[in-house]
Formats: sequence, C-alpha cells, structure tokens
Amino acid sequence: MKAMLALAYRDNLVVMVLDVKKAHLNGVVKDEDGESFVEAPSERKREGTCWKLRRWLYGMRPAARAWEDDYAEKLATEGLSRGKAAPTCFWNEATGVRALVHGDDFVVAGARSEVRHIRNKMEEWYEVKIRAVFGAWPEGRQRDHSAR
Repeated sequence: MKAMLALAYRDNLVVMVLDVKKAHLNGVVKDEDGESFVEAPSERKREGTCWKLRRWLYGMRPAARAWEDDYAEKLATEGLSRGKAAPTCFWNEATGVRALVHGDDFVVAGARSEVRHIRNKMEEWYEVKIRAVFGAWPEGRQRDHSAR
C-alpha cells in the first residue's frame, strides 16, 4: 500500500480504495466435490435429497480460493496481468493501471479515466462501496518538487 501511494504521488495518479460486499459469496462452484452439496432446510427436506450449491458459502474451505479465481479472471478481462511474485498484485502495462487486492478490499491506481473505468466494471460485477479516493492534482497544475 505504501509503495502504491508513493507511485501515485510520483506519477500524479488517482488512487481509489474499494470494498466488495459479501466478497466470498461471489466464488462460483466449478467442481462436483462433496463439499458443494448441503443438506436441505428441514421445512423443504425430502428423504435422501440434498442441495447443490451454485456459489460457495462464507467459511467453506474453497470459498476464498474461488473468490480469488473470480476476481482474477474478471481483472484479466480488463487487461490487468497478475503478479508473479505476489498474486494479489495486478498491472496493465498499456494503461499503467495498478491494483492491489487484500481479501475484499481493492486499491486501484492510475489515470482518473482508467480508475473510473475499473470502478464501473467492478460495480457491474459486484456490490461495491468506495472507501476513499486520493486524487491527482488538477489539470494544468504542477507540484513543487523543490521542497523535497
């Protein structure tokens, strides 16, 4: 996070912090393992039946991994490449957008229009709350670097 803010200051970028609500409920069940079947509620239960989950429930072992796969696939569709050393770091070389993910919190840095685009896409994919925005200096105004 400190590195992201330092880069944003140096390169005059916008930084947006987003929180995805109920993030671990977004992980889609892709396989047929035994954990994806749950017992039906008592009022709808029939002898010898169970329910198959479409999405993982919070607290189930595969939920966190499925959530990670879900957001990584979606960020990849927007041109963000996953870091090799840190799989929760993303980078789009063409646009200069950087993203960090910690659980259900996303920190996105880049040009104002690019950050807005990522925010709009995330709002299409998930229920998102904007936690903070740190902005670039207004157009035409330069920082005074001589004080450093």
